[in-house]
Amino acid sequence: MQVNIYGAKNRSLTNFLRKSIYFFARKLLTYQILPYIHIKVVIKKELDDDYLGTCIYIDDELKPREFLIEIKYTDTETMLETLAHEMVHLKQFVKGQLKERYMNGKRLTFWCNKPMRRPYWNQPWEKEAFCMQVFLKESFLEEYRGIKCHKSILV
Repeated sequence: MQVNIYGAKNRSLTNFLRKSIYFFARKLLTYQILPYIHIKVVIKKELDDDYLGTCIYIDDELKPREFLIEIKYTDTETMLETLAHEMVHLKQFVKGQLKERYMNGKRLTFWCNKPMRRPYWNQPWEKEAFCMQVFLKESFLEEYRGIKCHKSILV
């Protein structure tokens, strides 16, 4: 798996986020697919529509393997939880659970091959991501705190 991170304020944060991405990927994806996944993470001061994060594929819509994750620069724990949420979406794209198609300039979203038009909080892919983000974050922090790390990262 290839991971590139841009916009982090320092190397410690970059390394921390990189470790979390690898951790989340190992929890969410099979070992067979990991070598083919490429992730570009961009930390930004602001995102559109007050989002905390986004995940899109930037290659083939049928078998996506290259992704762009954008994360709003906030406190470290919020960024970590947002990254976990977006990694769940990455898993959904990779496994073909979540698909997006553009027809006549409109985005159509499919969940398990069924077209979906629901309010944000009722979308099954968002429900799964929200359910898993805290578990993934806490699991990572439990493991990460066992590793010697710079205390300032977790502030």
